[in-house]
Amino acid sequence: MARGELYDVILCDVMMPGLSGHEVSERLAKSRPDLLPRLVLMTGGAFTEKTRAFLEESAHLVLEKPIQSAALKGAVAAILARVKA
Repeated sequence: MARGELYDVILCDVMMPGLSGHEVSERLAKSRPDLLPRLVLMTGGAFTEKTRAFLEESAHLVLEKPIQSAALKGAVAAILARVKA
């Protein structure tokens, strides 16, 4: 992303080793705010209070695991509609 690539949708897990979805969101906000509306977060439900607050306050779509294909397709369609509007 540092080279200016454009992504239609960015799917990111909330809890990952070394970097959280919250941190990905913060980095995008600083370095590539144009990509921030394209971020979709995925979670299995295990997270910290800080992460819970972030998810409640953020405008990102959040998909709960296990993710059904219809939910994933709907999220991608919603993001594409949002960024093309």
